[in-house]
Amino acid sequence: MADKGLFMNRLTSILFVIFIVLLTGSAWGVDRCVEFVQPVRSQSVKQFGYQFPYWYHLGVMVNESACRPDIISFDGGIGLYQFTSRTGVLKDIESGLHEKVNPSNPESSIRAYVYYIAQIIRRLTDTEKLNFKGVVIYPKKYEEACGLRLADVFQVYNGGLWLIKEYQALGDCNRDKIKSGCKRGGVYVGKRWLSFCETNYSYPTKVYRYSQKYRQGKTDGAYNYW
Repeated sequence: MADKGLFMNRLTSILFVIFIVLLTGSAWGVDRCVEFVQPVRSQSVKQFGYQFPYWYHLGVMVNESACRPDIISFDGGIGLYQFTSRTGVLKDIESGLHEKVNPSNPESSIRAYVYYIAQIIRRLTDTEKLNFKGVVIYPKKYEEACGLRLADVFQVYNGGLWLIKEYQALGDCNRDKIKSGCKRGGVYVGKRWLSFCETNYSYPTKVYRYSQKYRQGKTDGAYNYW
């Protein structure tokens, strides 16, 4: 999910999903996401335990597909969490789960997504160093310096490990300051210029906003979002 071509396609897919939400969700007042609350919570508990604020997984779902399991985007993204086979992510997930993933099947898609989020968290907390875009990055040092922030986790889900690379250039944990050093270009969608940086750094804000409808409790427990 990290190269510019795939990122550009994901931007357009998100715009398409927003259009679908406005066209169908708002017009009819139907909350399609309700039927997925319990499956998401169940998979989150299996992977993380009862303390994880599972409602953020629903925020991601809204952002990716407007909770429509039948959506297939033009770039090949399929289902609730818009998995694409050509990124290699599905193969990694299938290897870890020891099962075939069907992105069109809600149960399979939810299970694969929650597992993948767990892998991102492990990468941020356990990986000493790796090569990313021609630069050696140190995910564990980032997590030790800035803490495990769910906003970071979902940003990595959306755009890859650019966040760590950009942090290392500045050495500051403030997300706004990290964003100020982001220089990834962008793409025109019609006559509108969409910045890869703006889209990726705003992704956690959208996830947070969409998730609040499904929140349980006033806090996120042991987890920090920002």
